[in-house]
Amino acid sequence: MLDLFRLLKLEYKDYVILFKSGSFYCSFDEDAVVMNKVFNYKINELKNHIKVGFPISLIEKNIELLKSKKISYIIVENKKIIKVKKIKNNHYSKYIDSVFNIVSLNNRINKICSQLKLLNGDPNIEQLLTNIEDILNG
Repeated sequence: MLDLFRLLKLEYKDYVILFKSGSFYCSFDEDAVVMNKVFNYKINELKNHIKVGFPISLIEKNIELLKSKKISYIIVENKKIIKVKKIKNNHYSKYIDSVFNIVSLNNRINKICSQLKLLNGDPNIEQLLTNIEDILNG
């Protein structure tokens, strides 16, 4: 699915690509960020990419919202494009502008978490965690 996503993104750069997978539709990488921003769907971080999914029962509702937000989309089922909807004055780029900031922040957070896990057992970890908690709690 990811290979097909990347291939389709070459031609349909400014479209959200929705893949049917079992009883869900999913989107990847930059499209996952758009879906997160538009629908507030949770981003799932996988090994080398991110993903958002929703039940197939919501496809019509989600398509209507994509249209109302002026976002072009493609629906893919069984590795075949079944629908391409080009929206005039497509706003895809409006939602994608912050994707790199989100990914960058997630990478930084993950790196910090990894470093903290490596410090588990260090006698100074308790004080470090207390300092972090104090900062977060204002």
